[in-house]
Amino acid sequence: MRIYNVTSDNFNPRNFSAGDIVYITGKIYTLRDKACKFLSENFLNIKLNIVYNSGPIIKREKILSAGPTTTSRMEKCLESIINRYKIKAIIGKGGMDKDIVKRYGICYMIFTGGAGSLAAKYIKKILNTYLDELGEAEKIYELYVENFGPLIVAIDYTGNSILH
Repeated sequence: MRIYNVTSDNFNPRNFSAGDIVYITGKIYTLRDKACKFLSENFLNIKLNIVYNSGPIIKREKILSAGPTTTSRMEKCLESIINRYKIKAIIGKGGMDKDIVKRYGICYMIFTGGAGSLAAKYIKKILNTYLDELGEAEKIYELYVENFGPLIVAIDYTGNSILH
């Protein structure tokens, strides 16, 4: 196990192995079911890079909680958008099909479920939102995070997994 502090702009999935711990600074994007389905059927001019499966709880433009949501239920639409939107990493909870991760050479990282208020501490700013018509929990948030983590590399780009 190794520990990394990385920026989202320079994130390279090939730098990490299953079991590594990662802290991210930079832009990440939330993605839930409805937005994922929309992106799989339509094109939105956005480069997602690092996706966080989360539907934040917000009050007065401040994120109070941003816990991870289950990734496996979105696998089908995630697979259809990984290349289109240049996704390099997906953060969620539970698991993900390791063959999808390997096929696209991405990284699947997990954040502790039930720790939404901890995640919110590392979210410093909402930079933008997309698909506002989907509602507060389902729209895409472009977030600036500092030392967001700890994230555990559950499945690395070669398909090695700590989950299976």
